[in-house]
Parts: sequence; structure tokens; C-alpha cells
Amino acid sequence: MNETQVLQWLEKYKDLCSRVGILDLPSHIRNADETGCQNIQKSDKVIGESGKPTYNVTDGDKGETSTALVCVNALGSAVPPMIIHKGMKVGKLWTNGARHDVVVRSSESAYINKELFVEFGELFVKYLRDSGLFDGTPHLLLLDSHYSHLYTTSPFLKQNGIHVLAIPAHTSHWLQPLDRGAFRSFKQGWQVAMKEHARGRKLEKREFFRVFNAAWDYGVTVDNVQGGFRGCGLVPYNPHSIPRHAYTPSSTTERSLPSVADNQKMCQETVPCDGRQSDNQSVRVAVEQALCPVTTKPGNQPSTTASSGSGDDIVAAVGHISCSVMVQSGHQSSATVLSDSSGCQLAHTEPVSSASGNQSTTLSFKDIMPFPKRDRTGTRKRKKPPSYKLTSEDTLTFVHAAHCITVNRQAKRQKHHLRTRERRLRKQLVAHIRLKTRNRKPQQETRLIAPFAITGRPRQHYNVPDLCCVIYT
Repeated sequence: MNETQVLQWLEKYKDLCSRVGILDLPSHIRNADETGCQNIQKSDKVIGESGKPTYNVTDGDKGETSTALVCVNALGSAVPPMIIHKGMKVGKLWTNGARHDVVVRSSESAYINKELFVEFGELFVKYLRDSGLFDGTPHLLLLDSHYSHLYTTSPFLKQNGIHVLAIPAHTSHWLQPLDRGAFRSFKQGWQVAMKEHARGRKLEKREFFRVFNAAWDYGVTVDNVQGGFRGCGLVPYNPHSIPRHAYTPSSTTERSLPSVADNQKMCQETVPCDGRQSDNQSVRVAVEQALCPVTTKPGNQPSTTASSGSGDDIVAAVGHISCSVMVQSGHQSSATVLSDSSGCQLAHTEPVSSASGNQSTTLSFKDIMPFPKRDRTGTRKRKKPPSYKLTSEDTLTFVHAAHCITVNRQAKRQKHHLRTRERRLRKQLVAHIRLKTRNRKPQQETRLIAPFAITGRPRQHYNVPDLCCVIYT
């Protein structure tokens, strides 16, 4: 996580809240996010007597995930959540046990999409209006950078006095209050409730709220929600609440580089050779050659030096490998022959760097084994919004332009699809007529005008003239 990016975003958050007058008004600062609810119980640790078998019964299937869309403010109050199950339509028994104003919807993947988030925006505005929270003071809604959150409800929310601020990508684990506070306790409460109610079997959708209500009461509490906003440094505003170790790189990048003694020990390992060099042995020889570069002197007498080196060159002493380098003037490459203790020779070609008075070659790991590069031909750059504030004028202009481009692209795709369908139907109709008139004698020639709408739709939807063909009767 980049410290400069986080501090800049926190300054933008402070400026926005100060400008609209809600920096010290926690009831008007809200955060919305989704979390998943698995319908199977996770395996947990079991305490039993030593020497006797213990069991933990869980369902063997992978299970399904239902999404819960939650919205809370900095005081700890929550908007009635939206539950999204997997399915084409909402079942009749899916709302069994649901509390007041809880919304249950369905989607093909059980995940949030643009249409459902637009509906949530309308329900959110309705909730604020019914609760009497539209007192003339603007509201602020914090969202992550998920595709379904961007460019969908920003114009509608701005018309109702709600500002939307997006959290930078890959920072929600420290800057999103729900992730810092309520969701962790909610997941723990979900597993406890699953253990009590499901007892190792799969949770049916008609029993969903038996577990969800218990997990909601356990996790989404006033203390947890307020602690999430306080831990992110939002309410009260404190940019130093995020610890310093959150900006440090991963521990794998802090490994110490091998010393010269370690390189010498690596180079002293023998490489067996029986006349047939395998791929693994070739790689080991290449690594040894990179770690132990050879410098030649006049007279083609190889010598090894142990120095500190610079850049990508790593120089170390060579124990068992004897190298001979043949350099030809006027050429840019030289053949390096490596021979081990058994007398087997391995040839390798490397670039040569000429020095004044002496010709020398320095082998580096990058020269022997170049880093792979990925071809990025055919990719297009994704356009990003001009600012994190999704209700600003620049962002709304950007959203309108992106919407127009999307509409035009969809219209072209639909037009191409209709043309392809028309050509296919033409071929099918002509083939059908030819099949019916095959092996018939031409007694009477008539002209058949066949309307091009064999699918039951009106012909004007296709905008294709009638297909005229000659058949024999």
C-alpha cells in the first residue's frame, strides 16, 4: 500500500467533508460494501481425548455463496441490508424469517451487479427520506472501486444531495470501515450460527435468515462499526491511525542477498556429466556461470578473480570449474567452454566487452538467462475516472461519455447480430424450398413471395425485403 496515495486520499476526504460541513457530523458519513455468506460450515478445530479419533462433520459439496450488501454510518446505525441469492427469480420461501425492510433479490452468480446496485441506491434514498435524515445537510457515501459501484448511481445520488467518494484500489483492507470493524465479527458469528443450526449440512435458502439474523446481531454492532471508522482514521479524522507497518513491503522482499562466501560454496558444488546433459544440469551450469564470471588475460589464459563487482555482475572464486575463453577480433560474441572435474565440456556463447589493451568478457545472470517479457500487443488501456469523487462535474462528464460509448457499442453489436441472423435464416429458407422441390417435374412455374419472419416476430423488426424465389408445382 502506497503511503503517499493514502495520505492524498485522506486529504481529499477531509477537504470534501469540510466543504460540505459534515466532518464532525458522523450521522451523515456512511460506508457500503458487500460480504459473502457460505451455505456450508467450514471445518474447525476439534478438542478430544488423546489417542481416540475425533470428528468434525461438514458438507462435502463446494456450496454456494450469497451476498449481503450492508450500509452503515459512523454512529453505528445500519440501513436494512440487501440479500442476493443465486437464481433467476426470487423464491417464495426465501424471505422466511427476514426482518422488517430487508430486501431479497437474485442474480445468476449471486454477486452484485449494476442493476442491483442501482436499485439499492433508490432504496437507500427512500430510507433516508422515510427516516427524516434529509435535513438539508449533504451526505457522504464511501464505496470501494468495484465495477458495479462506479458510474451507476452517481447522477441519481447527486440529485438527492449525496456525495460519493471512491476508495483507492488495493487499500480497502485499511481504508474501508466495514472491512476493519463489522465484517470480521460478522463472519465469526456466521460460523457459530452455522454450527448451531446447520450442524454440518448445507443451509437451504428458506432457512437463510435463521443464521443471518444471529450473525448480524453478533457482528454488526455499534461498537464494531464505530471502531471500524475510528481505525480507518475517518471519524474522528486522524491520518496517523493507520500503523506504519501497513505501508512496508512484503517480508519476501527483505531477504538478505547471498554473500560472497555463499556464492563460493554454491560454485564448489559439482555438476555430474555423463555425456548427456539434462535440462536441470544446464540450468545449474548457467547459474554457476552467472555467479562465477570469468575474466580472460592475454594469451588465452583464464583466471578467476574475487571482487565486489557492480551492477548485475556477481564475481566469485571458482573451485572446480576451469574455463577457457576464445575471443576473435572483430566479433561481438565469444565461445566460452566450461569443463568440470570429469573432463566434460559445455559450450556457451556470451557477449564480449572489449577493454583497452586487453580483451575481456564478463558474464552476468541477465545475459545468460534473460528475464521473460510479456507481449502486450492487442491490449487497450482502460480509462480511469478523473477523480475519486464520483459526483464531481468532471467525473459525471466522464460517466456520460462512457455511457454514450457503451450504448453505441451495444447498438453496433445488436445490428451485427441481426444481420448474421438474417443471413442464416435466408440460407435455411432457401435450403428448405430446394428440398421440397427436389425431384419434381416443372409442370407449372409460379412465383412465391415468402415473408422473412419465420420466427413469429413482425417483419419490420428485421427491416429486410421479402425473399422472392421460383418453385415448381
